[in-house]
Amino acid sequence: MHNLTTKQIRPGDIFVSNWGYSMTLASFYEVAKVSASGKTVTYRALRKLALGPEDAAGSVKVMPVAGEYEGAPRSRRLKVYDGRAFFTPAHHENAYLWDGTAQTENHYD
Repeated sequence: MHNLTTKQIRPGDIFVSNWGYSMTLASFYEVAKVSASGKTVTYRALRKLALGPEDAAGSVKVMPVAGEYEGAPRSRRLKVYDGRAFFTPAHHENAYLWDGTAQTENHYD
């Protein structure tokens, strides 16, 4: 995927954003629609599920729950940086195409 372009994004693709500073969170988003130009995605936030209890440091692995959405659909422009497509769901997040692996969250500040 080194030469990924925005036109290769399809409905059903999942993006993930890992954000925060001392407390880190993962947010998952599913693409519902891609514009005809391939420059804009309509997406929905996905609910996530912890794969076990938090460890002593407050870390836990999380995965998205397919088909379980949070909030209304939103649209954002797709961008490409260093061959990776992404969009910005919020000013503090960049969501990149998810590789299917569990993401680590740390809930202690």
